[in-house]
Amino acid sequence: MAKRIAVLSDTHGLLRPEVLSVISGCDAIIHGGDINKPEIIDRLKEIAPVYVVRGNNDKAWAKHIPATLTFQIEDCRFFLVHNKKEMPKT
Repeated sequence: MAKRIAVLSDTHGLLRPEVLSVISGCDAIIHGGDINKPEIIDRLKEIAPVYVVRGNNDKAWAKHIPATLTFQIEDCRFFLVHNKKEMPKT
């Protein structure tokens, strides 16, 4: 059975009820940064495992959140980044 994956970004401290309704029942949540409040991540973790990177508006509270993240869900590999300035040089 395929996994349902929610992809969010730039929530800026607000999780609208419409978003929560759509992502309920997801198997994983990917958040691309600009979270602005740790409570957003806590709420998302109540729904499903969360993969998250720090955005340019995520300040001191988010220092522990990586700027880039590589992870895998089943057979699909992901590279997540908020700010293209954080892209690794190839």
